[in-house]
Amino acid sequence: MEHAYYWNIHEEYHPKNRLLKYSKSSQISRETLQMLSQIRKMYHKLPPIIYFLQDRQENEDFILEYDIFGQQCNLPLKNSKDIWQPTSFYVSDGIYEQIKRDLFSCKINKDYTFLCLFPIYADMNCKKKLLTGQQNEEIFLPSTMSTTEYDLNNLVERFHMMLYKEQALEIVIMSSLHLYSFTILIFVICSISTAYDVAVYGATPGGIAAAITAARISPSFSIVIIEPTAYVGGMSTAGGIGLRDLGLELTIMGSVAQEWVHNNYKYYKNVTNPIYQPDMNVSRQSFLDLLSMYPNIQLIIGTGPLIDKSIQINGTRIIQITTVDGRRTWKASVWIDASYEGDLVQYSGASYTWGRESRDQYNELYAGVQPYTTFANFIPNYPVNATLDNGTLAPYISPDKLGPVGSADFNMMGYSYRLCVTPNKKKQAPFVKPANYDPNNFVILQRYIDSLIASGKYPTGPPFDKLVDVLIYRGYPSGDKFDMCDSFGSAFTSDSINLNRNYVNGTIQDRRHIAQIVSDYVLGMIWYILTSSFVPEFTRNSLKKYALCNDQWPENKHIPPQLYVREGLRLINENVFTQNHIVSGLCRNDTIALGSWSHDIHVVTRTANGSYVNNEGAMYKSIAYVNGSKSGKAFEIPYSILLPKRNEVTNLLVPICHAASHVAYAATRVEPHFMLLGGAAGYAAAYSILNGNIDVQAVNISRIQETLLRDGVLLHYPVGHCD
Repeated sequence: MEHAYYWNIHEEYHPKNRLLKYSKSSQISRETLQMLSQIRKMYHKLPPIIYFLQDRQENEDFILEYDIFGQQCNLPLKNSKDIWQPTSFYVSDGIYEQIKRDLFSCKINKDYTFLCLFPIYADMNCKKKLLTGQQNEEIFLPSTMSTTEYDLNNLVERFHMMLYKEQALEIVIMSSLHLYSFTILIFVICSISTAYDVAVYGATPGGIAAAITAARISPSFSIVIIEPTAYVGGMSTAGGIGLRDLGLELTIMGSVAQEWVHNNYKYYKNVTNPIYQPDMNVSRQSFLDLLSMYPNIQLIIGTGPLIDKSIQINGTRIIQITTVDGRRTWKASVWIDASYEGDLVQYSGASYTWGRESRDQYNELYAGVQPYTTFANFIPNYPVNATLDNGTLAPYISPDKLGPVGSADFNMMGYSYRLCVTPNKKKQAPFVKPANYDPNNFVILQRYIDSLIASGKYPTGPPFDKLVDVLIYRGYPSGDKFDMCDSFGSAFTSDSINLNRNYVNGTIQDRRHIAQIVSDYVLGMIWYILTSSFVPEFTRNSLKKYALCNDQWPENKHIPPQLYVREGLRLINENVFTQNHIVSGLCRNDTIALGSWSHDIHVVTRTANGSYVNNEGAMYKSIAYVNGSKSGKAFEIPYSILLPKRNEVTNLLVPICHAASHVAYAATRVEPHFMLLGGAAGYAAAYSILNGNIDVQAVNISRIQETLLRDGVLLHYPVGHCD
């Protein structure tokens, strides 16, 4: 059995000082950790606060680390006799008041797990019960208590989790804030190794769907979601796009994705239409609502990413992983890589690629380097000069030469940040000038604006929404929030072309640097249009009616914290999903999901074509009208898309960085599809375990399909045409 040491902290009251006493318990079992996770889920609607205690020897300084809504503070408690004793330490009024001020000054709501302080909204006059939330003065818990003072079986019964009777679980209430009471559990993490049945890497929509479907199969399964960042929901929450990129709505029928859409209803009044792109706090809460239904799922965020050589492999099976800080190790029978970067794939030894295949590799018409087109490009008769006055290339133009049409390369679609903007003055926050702003970086933007004026297309300057798409939030009730996205009708948009080189195969520092320069690009473009005297007044004013949404991501200056990684690495197996599979229209016998999106490829490169700027790689081809298409508005996605090669990894499923070509991935790369594939991956993981941990490649596909059909998920379109 896996164990972790932990601390119990409780507060006693003194006239001048507040004495925090602690005692180190022997061990805490995995079952207890699961129980604590369930307690957290029961109160996940309340803002968690975490106090971290670093284990220190008596002759060392003692550091109290606390994190309130993501705001971290370190309070050194010096090693002196008046504040340090072997069994206690004092927290002065000044420190306590600082913590209290931090508490009431922070408004954002984040979710943490294995280091938990559970807040219980309980006005001291209301005397709400800790375990049920109902009012009952007779069994209101005192300000301090332990399981020796309260029936342990009652605790177990109420939380529906197993707790070994010989292990004390101390439950504590801090009531001195008057307005709030808190249950505190403080752990010292010492390289904890915890074993699970299923481990999901990435709390993205696809990862959440995978955990939920695995949990449905057996409540005895132990499932963990490991999220490197502090955010739950990936691009649907921290990225701002929800599930907006959906073609046929019936393709998500019966799935976890549909449950999420319907769950959004309850947070808005008088809403009848589906809400695919809600407020981000609603998006996050809806995901947490779904997870809270399954007590055998543990959600752990803020772990930091994986690094190379952090995965332990035995033959073709992943045994365990360790996150970047080296303090937490996870073991699991089956793994699901639900990250946007595909790090589990990369470090597990599975084959993968990134960039573009050649036309010849999979016989795909749209593959490789693309021929010249006016689509998403500069005006042919009003070309834009690619060089500065000194003869060097202008910023954001690649010096690399393109290969022949149809050839392979490692270039990818541009990354971006999908800003939430609004014309509603009451909901506005000002745009932010990036710290690294340089107006000279946007000389190509200015030349493009000048060309639009000179061509007569926009004589007084282009409206802002003709440079960048401003898309109304899909299904958003008040209709006053918009999603700032790249525009295929513009040659210079919010997509950062050429800036994502080395992201897929780069270090953690490389990725952070790329995320920063992409942010500088997106915000810098906005700032240039707002402030440059060279930009026509009409264009500036068309942008000035918008501003950032002041109720979205307040902890990040109202900027989405999630970089939009349109494509990362892609798995390679013996059955890579290609353009030809999408348009084949066949009634496959291994279908696990229906796709309903187009070949949506944003600009891949911006180079100098002679003296002038040229965008390359963009296309938007409806699957219903691709030459020779038999698919109509939907296409079938097979189980094999999730699988590594069997001679490489046999306990890994990959719903996001799945086995598709660049062209096919352009149609499968949207969040609704990730959730559908994640749901199927969760069922596959569960059936692998139930059949004695067989290889995921050996799981009976018919059993997965039967379960999906029982949920109401469609596997063929139109309905009945494959009967």
